[in-house]
Amino acid sequence: RGAGASFARALVHGRAINFLPTGSTMPFTIPKETFLYSVAAYGAVHALLFTLKPEIPTMDSFGEDAAKNNKPVKVMTAVMGSMFGVLATASFVLARGHDAAVAIHCGLSLLPLRMAYDAFVEKITPPPPAIAMTAAIVGAGFFLKK
Repeated sequence: RGAGASFARALVHGRAINFLPTGSTMPFTIPKETFLYSVAAYGAVHALLFTLKPEIPTMDSFGEDAAKNNKPVKVMTAVMGSMFGVLATASFVLARGHDAAVAIHCGLSLLPLRMAYDAFVEKITPPPPAIAMTAAIVGAGFFLKK
């Protein structure tokens, strides 16, 4: 079986069938690094859009009124931009060849920056449990084995 066999199977009427070519029969493949750089670009574009112009995705999802008048929705849309930034950063670090733990730590390191921005610039206090958990998990990342 090809490497992608487990992903390329579906259960139909009690039988497993292949719905995609697998392994060496795949007509088109891309290197992992190319995929990861593409994910990093996708995440970066969305991070910038959701963080710097939250009214655009807010209007697309919730309408013009919410984009103009619903500050909590706009703030949470901007916070989602930070999560896209986590994805982009982690994917970029993975593409550069670092291990998964280092990549996740690098990505999660954006969250304290977002929380500080909310607290000091926007004057919105992030939830204390989120602050504590973020500090703990990002802090623990500094003690990863080399």
